[in-house]
Amino acid sequence: MARTGSSSSTAAEGVFAERIARLIDVLGDPWTGELTSYAAALAMRDEARKTRKARAPNAAFLARASALLHAEEIALSIITGSERRTDWEKQAHRALSLFAVESIRRGHVRSVAALKDIEVALLTEWHESSGPETAAFWRRVEAAGLPYVKRDILGEILQRGKITSREHYDFVTDSIVILEQEGTIDAAQATRLAQMLGAYEKRRS
Repeated sequence: MARTGSSSSTAAEGVFAERIARLIDVLGDPWTGELTSYAAALAMRDEARKTRKARAPNAAFLARASALLHAEEIALSIITGSERRTDWEKQAHRALSLFAVESIRRGHVRSVAALKDIEVALLTEWHESSGPETAAFWRRVEAAGLPYVKRDILGEILQRGKITSREHYDFVTDSIVILEQEGTIDAAQATRLAQMLGAYEKRRS
């Protein structure tokens, strides 16, 4: 029994390492110009980590991290082939992706809880957007059996009646005008959302 568990863990580590290697190869070196800040941030984390004992990833982390890396492989294949995205947008995404992958590879992220921040960074765009690319992404994520589903962030906010997180605040700030122009929300809902923004800012001030 112990031998089976050990074999399973070794297999999970292998899948994890393979996905890391593939992504690093595909991502190349996007940290140029103003994007060099990612490299500087990683160097600071490397320095800080020298004083801490390295922690081996557990099975739960390996499974979740492998799923996230798989989802990012899907995202990159869609973004790379996109005709609507500029070269700069593609490079910016690759820069963020490489930062996330390196943070995992170097051991700066070693728990499922810490991994959630990276999930937010890499998946928020796909939760908030719509259109053929977004639909293709979630189709492929579902087909791969990954543990992610598209969230209805607008519905969450309207149902709750207030903005309770920075994630929701950023979503409304970035989207409120577009949502009203597209007819996704009406004038009354736009007013409610604006009031929620004001209330959130007041609580944070």
